[in-house]
Amino acid sequence: MTKRIYKIEKFIPRTGNPVFQINEELNIDGKVIQLDPRNPTAQELTDADDVFAIAQQSRITELEAIKATLETEKATAITERDAARTEKDSLATQVASLTSELAATNSDLSTAISERDEWESSYNTALSVGTKTVETLNAEKDSLTSQVASLTSEKASLAETIAIQAELRQKLDAKIAYLMTEVNFKTRVISSDAFFDRLTGKELFALGQSKDAMTMQIAAIFSEYQFNKWRVEFDSTDYTNPIGYLISQGVLTEERAKEISRDATRAEAYKAPE
Repeated sequence: MTKRIYKIEKFIPRTGNPVFQINEELNIDGKVIQLDPRNPTAQELTDADDVFAIAQQSRITELEAIKATLETEKATAITERDAARTEKDSLATQVASLTSELAATNSDLSTAISERDEWESSYNTALSVGTKTVETLNAEKDSLTSQVASLTSEKASLAETIAIQAELRQKLDAKIAYLMTEVNFKTRVISSDAFFDRLTGKELFALGQSKDAMTMQIAAIFSEYQFNKWRVEFDSTDYTNPIGYLISQGVLTEERAKEISRDATRAEAYKAPE
């Protein structure tokens, strides 16, 4: 049987000196029992400020590390989003350039057709002049016809390219929308199904077979969360209070409580029903 202090709380009243309160727990053959809070002894009171300061500094360091991690993830997501936008702008520029080239090609085609008509008129006029002139005009006509066919083929190829670019742009827009959705997820909010996947069979059995009234009520609440597909918020008192009670009853250990309360992954994150 061992006794240890697991928390020292400091209360600062509006008037007078700060007041400390000692929270202890008793370990009897592996079962941890939390004792009622008590006032510190003279020796404990002498060291209370130092212990409280150390605990606060440790918590500040932990929170700063979490903040740095989240800021890094945010910066990475923003970089990916900006890269996707840059790619989208580049494709839009290419489409605009191809559209301009197509317009120029259409203009050239109209000019070529007009020139062909002029040459045909000249051909009819020169027909009476002689066979040599007719042969020359026929050769020029064939050349222009070949140019028209070539320009027509190029026009079809450009139209196909524009269609491909439009399809790529649609895919890029869909990718950007997906990335914007995936970036904004909360690591401290998890789906109820993912939360239950973190519980072991032994823990679920202990919840279901417990005769303790409060434990039975907590098991019923957990079942309701899973049935309704509600989200589980790790930092909410609706979560921390039941978990704390289950630890006090030996249904969960402190290590297991930390494990099942770890940050959610993207796959585990809660997604609101559509």
